[in-house]
Amino acid sequence: ALELAEALIALEVYREPSHVLLMQLHALQGHSAGVEAAYTRCAEVLRAEFGIAPGPSTEQAYQRITADLKRLASHRVERPSVRFAEGGFGAVAYTTLGEGERGLVISPGFVCHIEIALEHPRLRACVDALAERFRVILFDRRGVGLSERLRATSTPAAIAADIAAILDHAGVARAWLFGSSEGGLGAMRLAIDRPDRVAGLCLFGSLARGSAAPDY
Repeated sequence: ALELAEALIALEVYREPSHVLLMQLHALQGHSAGVEAAYTRCAEVLRAEFGIAPGPSTEQAYQRITADLKRLASHRVERPSVRFAEGGFGAVAYTTLGEGERGLVISPGFVCHIEIALEHPRLRACVDALAERFRVILFDRRGVGLSERLRATSTPAAIAADIAAILDHAGVARAWLFGSSEGGLGAMRLAIDRPDRVAGLCLFGSLARGSAAPDY
């Protein structure tokens, strides 16, 4: 698209909408310097040939684009620092937010990707609120997100082993566990097998089994 905009400008260097298009394309990339350069280039061409400034519509577009970029920059959240714990069956990706004394591990459900999840404003606001009181740990289960995908299993025992590996890697002796959907299975499994590592258990939309059984 940038190449096309440059081709349009080359065809008619004084056509201001082509310069506005170039500014918009740089803005889509979050490239404020590119927007500034495109506007300056347009202004210099018009000044050199006709002794005039860019027209009102071009000026308004430039001001709107730069204002939008500044607003987005002010709301941009810090990307998490991703770490990897070796769980015996491949690396498990996790990140931590907050510096609270108590640890809180969020065991995710069917789909997860910690980087993409934390870009969602409402989820990020919830996690940031928890991070004011806890050291919040988010992770991707093996098989999805940033964690190991080859030969990955997602049994309750595997999820529990992933959580234990993360606690060891992060230097957390004991933590609260928040299990969502099928992530609750692994949280329960760890609470049963290693109660010394679990301070408390909170389940949301979780289940005891994934399929029917004579006793379930």
